[in-house]
Amino acid sequence: DWNISIKKTTNNQYEIIGEALPHSGWHVYSAFLPENTAIPTTITINPGLGFKAVGGIVEQPAPETHFDESFKAELKWHSKKATFTQKIEVTQPGKINISGFVEYMVCNDETCMPPDQIEFNFTVEGAEPAANTAPRDNNVKQSTDAASIQEQPLPTQLDDVDQTQQETTQVNQQQISQHTNESADT
Repeated sequence: DWNISIKKTTNNQYEIIGEALPHSGWHVYSAFLPENTAIPTTITINPGLGFKAVGGIVEQPAPETHFDESFKAELKWHSKKATFTQKIEVTQPGKINISGFVEYMVCNDETCMPPDQIEFNFTVEGAEPAANTAPRDNNVKQSTDAASIQEQPLPTQLDDVDQTQQETTQVNQQQISQHTNESADT
């Protein structure tokens, strides 16, 4: 039995996950086999806009290794639950359609089934580009009068918070009084 799903891993990356659970006595082949032997398990992504495959297929757990009489070779396979994963990077915003298929082959000690494919089709949301915002400096007190800008250090201990707030209030009251007196003089 197979279950094909998609999982979002970061803002612009997804994983296509093929989960195989072979029936008792059967095995599904690894993604990595010698040439001219069994059909390896693959995840094929159909070409499309707005995404790209990243890296190769990853399978977990590590497959078992056995000498296969039918192919006269050391082959790797999974006789229990196995997960095959392909990373996808979304390259544009909006809805993105990702389709493809998982191809696999199952065998037991006596026979193999013909290779089979399971199609998938997922729609994901593309990532928005990151906003370019400058970091804000919280240590600078802002004022409309450029000459009155004063640096206020951030408190380093909890006890300093009340003292810093009191000093800021006093400075603000002094500036208001000074500004009011200057306005009255003119």
